[in-house]
Amino acid sequence: MVGNPEFNRGWLPYHRQCPICHPDNYPSYVLKLESPRLEEDLEFLQEAFDLEDVELPEMPPEHQVVSDSSLKALYGQLSQGDLEELVELFHVDMHAFRYSPEKFQEMVGS
Repeated sequence: MVGNPEFNRGWLPYHRQCPICHPDNYPSYVLKLESPRLEEDLEFLQEAFDLEDVELPEMPPEHQVVSDSSLKALYGQLSQGDLEELVELFHVDMHAFRYSPEKFQEMVGS
């Protein structure tokens, strides 16, 4: 799966698509759109960078945090080997966005 050199661009790790996400350029702040605290995080950034006068856009109604049950249904379709390949491919992204592989290991099938 991961070893295929012609895999879809959608499967490229963020740090390969986005120079700012590259480990050499880690930003001081990373805003996770799936965060249940998104509004709080945006307010923090407004204050931290003196942007209180900037009006933030409304998040579209389809913006929702994916539930653990949905994640479990999706990751339950993977084998442990599949997950290990994904963790290896996305390890830089997982570190940058503070995702724990252990959370996903509990969800994979056998």
